[in-house]
Amino acid sequence: MAPLELNLLILNMDATVNSSEGAIGIGILIRNDKGFVVRAIVKKLKDHFDSYIAECLASREGLIFAKGLLHVIRLFESGKCSWLS
Repeated sequence: MAPLELNLLILNMDATVNSSEGAIGIGILIRNDKGFVVRAIVKKLKDHFDSYIAECLASREGLIFAKGLLHVIRLFESGKCSWLS
């Protein structure tokens, strides 16, 4: 992987499924090019989701979180994939 650009913001999202409780946990981090956390949030959603849907919801929540903070994100990473904008 190429070195990160200066002033690059990275959005990390991940989800975990708790089937017995009927909920998912979502963790969202925005990091800078040095790896330091700029912003973070965790959420719990009550419903029965499989891991694929949980990861999709984590991605959606992460994008909404970043947009609300008016951060320009250049690299997106989730538990399942990564992509550049």
